[in-house]
Amino acid sequence: TYNFVYYSFAKGAVVQVEPPKTDWDILFTRYRHVYYGYNDDGSDFLYYVNGVLTNPYKTRSGDDSTKAYDFNAFGKTDAESFTLYPDVDIIGFDWKVVNITTGQYTVKPKSVFVVKDQHDELWKLHFVSFYDEGGKKGKPQFEYQNFK
Repeated sequence: TYNFVYYSFAKGAVVQVEPPKTDWDILFTRYRHVYYGYNDDGSDFLYYVNGVLTNPYKTRSGDDSTKAYDFNAFGKTDAESFTLYPDVDIIGFDWKVVNITTGQYTVKPKSVFVVKDQHDELWKLHFVSFYDEGGKKGKPQFEYQNFK
């Protein structure tokens, strides 16, 4: 019924924090991305990010980082041309960039993602901000639309 089982040592029992796997499509979370062999000595660099993971249960997603798209003009034919993958981190975190000097994040508004949910419905998604209306960081604003 669920993708994962969570166990609490303090409670000595399984705790239910995840909804049933058939009830969700994407997850906004903090997770670790590994840049393999990134360091000068060839070791891996562990990078903690705020990003989006897709449901590993029958959800597929894709993007085309080589092109810029107008979200409103992006049609079903465009979506169907994307290769969709079961990897949970296709949407990930690089839909935004950080200015190291100011610490401010800017989204890539011309990055469009395609998600095929577990009901074979096709969706388009893009991000418009990494901040909420009050300017609080880590509160992604996004648009999505179904291709029915």
